[in-house]
Amino acid sequence: MKPSAYLINTARADLIDRDALINALQKKQIRGASLDVFWQEPLSKDDPLLKLNNVSLTPHLQSHYANRTAHHDFVIRVLAEFLKKHKSRSIVNFKAAEQAKIAATMKLVKETK
Repeated sequence: MKPSAYLINTARADLIDRDALINALQKKQIRGASLDVFWQEPLSKDDPLLKLNNVSLTPHLQSHYANRTAHHDFVIRVLAEFLKKHKSRSIVNFKAAEQAKIAATMKLVKETK
């Protein structure tokens, strides 16, 4: 993958070589990754993925339509709050993900409306 690539996996964790992904993210060989499926659930508190600032981790939404809709509504409300206040109660690893970097990324999202 190119250094500008962003890997997204919402299918099955075993499609991706976990150690290779973590290595690529740590060495910045790819820009980042977004995962909603994991090799072990829940992730352990010392999982290397939780220490990286170039990965986003969300719960897998393989569920009934009503549950997915409610979850999507929640995510939209959290993002809207973050765009207005540049703060979020939903970001777990603030130490790894510096707030200013997140805000800069979110400005790109906001401008594309």
